[in-house]
Amino acid sequence: MRIFHGTLMFAAGSLVPLGCGGAGGSGRTTTATSGVTTVTTGPTTDTDGTGTAGATEGSTAATGVATMGSGSATTGGMTTAMPPKFDLGGDGSGTAGTVCDEVMFQAMAERPDIVLVLDKSGSMDYNTWQFMGQTMNRWDSLYLTVQSVVTQFDDKADFGAELFPSVGGFCNADNPITVPVAPMNGQNILASIPQLGASVSGQTPMGDGIQVAKNHIESIVQPNKPQAVILVADGGVSTNCGSPNTSAEIVNLVSQLAANGVPTYAVGIDADTPGLQNQLNAIAAAGGTGQFYNAQDGNALLMMMEGIVEGVLSCTLTLEMEPDFPGFTKVNVGGMEWPEVADCNTENGWVWSVPYTEITLCGDACQALKDTGSAELEFLCPQG
Repeated sequence: MRIFHGTLMFAAGSLVPLGCGGAGGSGRTTTATSGVTTVTTGPTTDTDGTGTAGATEGSTAATGVATMGSGSATTGGMTTAMPPKFDLGGDGSGTAGTVCDEVMFQAMAERPDIVLVLDKSGSMDYNTWQFMGQTMNRWDSLYLTVQSVVTQFDDKADFGAELFPSVGGFCNADNPITVPVAPMNGQNILASIPQLGASVSGQTPMGDGIQVAKNHIESIVQPNKPQAVILVADGGVSTNCGSPNTSAEIVNLVSQLAANGVPTYAVGIDADTPGLQNQLNAIAAAGGTGQFYNAQDGNALLMMMEGIVEGVLSCTLTLEMEPDFPGFTKVNVGGMEWPEVADCNTENGWVWSVPYTEITLCGDACQALKDTGSAELEFLCPQG
């Protein structure tokens, strides 16, 4: 079996072919310049019919463009490198026959868009509870929770944040959104919301906050990119703040998000009244997440928020192109090869969730992907 080694960069996708070494140098060189991998290579041909690649390789790639002599495709101004091909032959000997690509990729899990919709009403200031062995007000514990979550998951999710009411406001949410969704956005979020010890005040225009989050989520939707909204509140919506601040209007907003594949999670901060519990449960049900999470103290709030974000992380890998022989695909995550399985709900491994351009990891393999953030995909040939 021969694998043509090299480092390739796809112009716009979640797959980055992985460089690896092998016996019998291919003559290919790779060079990194200004953060962009360039590849120097040329066509590989079977010159003697024995299955041994005999041609020299020698085309050159300019910075920002990966060019391979065996073929290339241009996408969005950058050339997408195409893997070299070799001749399997009718009997696998390398004589005239079927051409097959055999490549190894490092596939990065798609980073979800997550908007945190945060209650900074007056009750978050004057009500206290326990967090990490200390008595503190609810806002300070929420700030520390957000700090922990965005720090822990900043390299695995793209966060944004929306405050209700607005900073310095009373009965309206920040509009436009407090912090737009962006990669590695944790520190920006922490700098843009009230700091530890800051006084927060105002009503609870929860519907306004969800409306702004919904508008923002819909403005940045991308194919195959998961999105989610996480609502955190310690009191019922203030209906005196005007539309869309009724339970029915909020349920309608999150129902529209859910219909477009965007779940809404509802987290209550010591939600101790039946009215608030019913309201948050209705939001969670309409948002496609079942029922709300009720944190009785700051430690529970942190645990719930971390669990929700980890659950939102994607276990799906999108391929730029179909492999030649999908049945000869290997998936390695966390140093372990996982098998293809029949039932993703009950087995540990992976499935073709969209044949043959999308792989979904299942069970323990999914958790391994969430822990590591990447997988190695190997596309083999039947007689390579």
